[in-house]
Amino acid sequence: MKQLNILTFAALMAAPATSLRADEGQWLPMLIDKNIAQMQQMGCRLEADDIYSLNHTSLKDAVVIFGGGCTGEMVSDSGLLLTNYHCGYDAIQYLSTVEHDYLTDGFWATGRADELPVPGLTVTFLISVRDVTDSVTMGLTPDMPERQAAQVRRRNIELIERRAVGSSHYTATVKPFFNRNQYLLFVNEVFTDVRLVGAPPSRIGKFGGDTDNWVWPRQTGDFSMFRVYAGADNRPAPYSAANRPYRPRKHLTISTRGVHEGDFTMVMGYPGTTNEYAPSHNVAMTTRDINPRMIELRTAKLDVMNRHQKQDPAIRIKYDAKNASTSNAWKKWQGENTGLAHFDAIGKKQAYEARLTQWIEADSARRARYGSILPAYAQIYPRYAQLHLADRYYGEMCYRGGIETMEVAAMVRPLIETTLDGRKPTRQHIDSVAAELELFYKDYDAALDREMSARVLECYLGGTPAQCRPATLTPDSAQAVALRITAGICADRARMMAALARWNRRTARRLAADPAMLLLDTLTAAARRHIDEYRQLADTLRTLDRLYMKAQMDFEPDRHFYPDANFTMRVAYGTVCGYTGCDGTRHDYFTTLDQIMEKNRTGNPDFDIPERLAELHRTRDYGSYAEDGQIRTCFVANNHTTGGNSGSPVLNADGHLVGLNFDRAWDGIMSDTMFDPAICRNITLDIRYLLFVVDRYAGAGYLLREMTFAR
Repeated sequence: MKQLNILTFAALMAAPATSLRADEGQWLPMLIDKNIAQMQQMGCRLEADDIYSLNHTSLKDAVVIFGGGCTGEMVSDSGLLLTNYHCGYDAIQYLSTVEHDYLTDGFWATGRADELPVPGLTVTFLISVRDVTDSVTMGLTPDMPERQAAQVRRRNIELIERRAVGSSHYTATVKPFFNRNQYLLFVNEVFTDVRLVGAPPSRIGKFGGDTDNWVWPRQTGDFSMFRVYAGADNRPAPYSAANRPYRPRKHLTISTRGVHEGDFTMVMGYPGTTNEYAPSHNVAMTTRDINPRMIELRTAKLDVMNRHQKQDPAIRIKYDAKNASTSNAWKKWQGENTGLAHFDAIGKKQAYEARLTQWIEADSARRARYGSILPAYAQIYPRYAQLHLADRYYGEMCYRGGIETMEVAAMVRPLIETTLDGRKPTRQHIDSVAAELELFYKDYDAALDREMSARVLECYLGGTPAQCRPATLTPDSAQAVALRITAGICADRARMMAALARWNRRTARRLAADPAMLLLDTLTAAARRHIDEYRQLADTLRTLDRLYMKAQMDFEPDRHFYPDANFTMRVAYGTVCGYTGCDGTRHDYFTTLDQIMEKNRTGNPDFDIPERLAELHRTRDYGSYAEDGQIRTCFVANNHTTGGNSGSPVLNADGHLVGLNFDRAWDGIMSDTMFDPAICRNITLDIRYLLFVVDRYAGAGYLLREMTFAR
């Protein structure tokens, strides 16, 4: 089976500069030397090995994976790390109580001893990258069925990853690129002792709330501060009071000069998922079949959470992180649909497919290789969309907090199966489940779950294709089912913990008959009814996607392709610039503290601010952080970002930190599928606003003394 190797990839990257769209793309940093000339024409003053090098420290050594889905950056030689407030939100919420409400009041450690450990939080550094395509594809043949090919690749990948780390403390992962036309090996170093250092109150860190989410103009102080700790040898170590602040290979220099229209900017980070090269059929499925149903379901969840949170401060704290996570995708899907419709994404892709088809049909060899791809898409997607919708519903119901007791049932189910199969689970396994459940119950309310379960069950039963939902459930039964499951053991912390403490076969049988467990079994059985067909269609689509990607590259040999995002380190670059929205409104490239005060006067609770911030505005106590007498809060540029880029450093032409990426503007949210540099904008927290909040608002200027500033 012929694959793209690293030389082919490099040749594609070396396309003439005139073919580049410098403000589109999420580029692999180890190949950034192919982009550097264009970047320098735009104003960048760096060399390629300043960005990525294996021979000396480079910017890549200061950029990290924060937790499991965000980016962060090192800003001192003592392990100090910056990321977004919404990235640190789970940690801040976990550490908060009614007595110590860090969400409302903020948190600032006055010394190392006050920094708060966050169990389970990790920070991951990239060590090296290597092409392993030939090793991954060893043993594959052109006619091998996809399921068998996947097994071969999986065995090869496991071997590659084991050999890559050997007996070292590093971790390794192999990731596919260009729809599995290429594979790269990433070796990482993972730190597990991470502590909260500082966070503004949510009225700064989440200023604008749902009203402003995915919106520009924006004035959110979206940042939090953590510190990475290591053992005496400066290597990863489990939490210990004896651990020391980690000494990173590289930390970023901070610039307080600000940015202006036309300035070069660069974002480094870990974008999660894009689908830029998908066929029109995929876009149609997303916008017409999936997004509307998922929006409906999450609207129901948010309605319930919002009402209960307003009524009880304790529930507000418990459900703040869940609400934010639910709301984020809910609003994104709406913006995505709006943008893709406005720019006629389906029509544009269909026009591209018509040109591609004409090229394929002009040559018999191309016809033999690629001629069946688009007809196959047209045949498969209608049925696949039905099964994919059912799968999305199942995931939302059982594993993404639609019915919260389903999460408990899913955690306990393996213990039940082990016990009833005649095997005795280890005490370690039982204690591990108990520890997970303690975290769950800390932020659980049965009354809220009862109402939310009924609402989402109605959505599920009304939206899932008839052949994919349980025949025993109807929308009329949703209320009764919700009442039963939230009256059972899975909804009761005390009863569940008692059951785990005295675990035996009788306990396992009793839990197997719990209403929540029975509902999980019912929903799972319905989901599995068509699982073989669903997997077969998914396998076929993966094979088609690989061939379709290769066809596009053959069709446009001079096009500067970049791989879709897959949560590996990337570089995006562009310029600071305002834009005109879909509604014709012209937007400037920056926002100010004055605008915060204007929004505050509207009375919208999402625009509440702390009195201390209002006082600083009244007295103009801005220190050295103002420009032209104003505090600039945020700015936009046309860097190509997506989820996972939250917390990414935004760097200037000298590689100095000028802000933290945290969002995209509503008009261009569709950039995961179709990027338009005229309207797609990433939203960045101006580093000077961050410094102003730390220093003048919080009085934590001592943290700035360990940072390095550009002269």
